[in-house]
Amino acid sequence: MNDQPIGDYIRAVLRQDFAAEQARLEKIAALEAEGRRIVDGGQTGQGSWEVTDWRTGKILVTGIGGLEEYGAEAQRLDPDRTWAHIDHITNKTQNDSNGPVGLPESLANALQHWLRWPAPRNCQYLWMARQQR
Repeated sequence: MNDQPIGDYIRAVLRQDFAAEQARLEKIAALEAEGRRIVDGGQTGQGSWEVTDWRTGKILVTGIGGLEEYGAEAQRLDPDRTWAHIDHITNKTQNDSNGPVGLPESLANALQHWLRWPAPRNCQYLWMARQQR
């Protein structure tokens, strides 16, 4: 069995995802250079929530009472609307328009699912780099 198409496809997906992540990090850096604060957080329980600084993990505010209280606190702490939530800074990947060469679509989909499963990306990029030697 020739496993070259599988390795080629994995490398292509990782290259694509790496480029998308680099673009996302550039967006973050540009927002921060403008004086924006990148925040994370959201619902932590039934009716409770928190907002954290994305860079430091520091909890900026917590509360209960749902969306109304969340909105009021966000307005109080960020009246100039300088916060940018990390979930809104996308790194969406675009699928290769040519599709996987030499692979069944179902295998390509399974590989994408496996590669994009939450895992330390640096491990996947390291694997890709080693395969290019």
